[in-house]
Amino acid sequence: MPGASRTRRRGLPSGSNALAAAIIRLERERFWPGAIALALRRWAQYARSDSSPPCGCPACDPFYLEDERQILETALHVLPVRIARELRSLLRPLDDIFLARTSPDPFAAPDLPWWRRRSHH
Repeated sequence: MPGASRTRRRGLPSGSNALAAAIIRLERERFWPGAIALALRRWAQYARSDSSPPCGCPACDPFYLEDERQILETALHVLPVRIARELRSLLRPLDDIFLARTSPDPFAAPDLPWWRRRSHH
């Protein structure tokens, strides 16, 4: 696949040249170089782990800077539809794993993003 090497250089597991180019632009405009690939890798780790993603407060993790799933969610909403669909296809299996390993948290605030309203079994 001609685009595979470019997406691997961007740190993504797969994807088209159009996805890689759109992510480069998005990272330049909103995040930092490598933000999407890093968020995808960290979300994959959280999705497969037995613990919840860090809440973002310094007491839980003093080195935690960003909500990786929120970065990905932002990307899904601001990328062009076709490109967002391609990114979503990389993200969907991870979300499915996370959903299977967690359950709704009845005590979570309803205004939190869906992944923050879940807890591990």
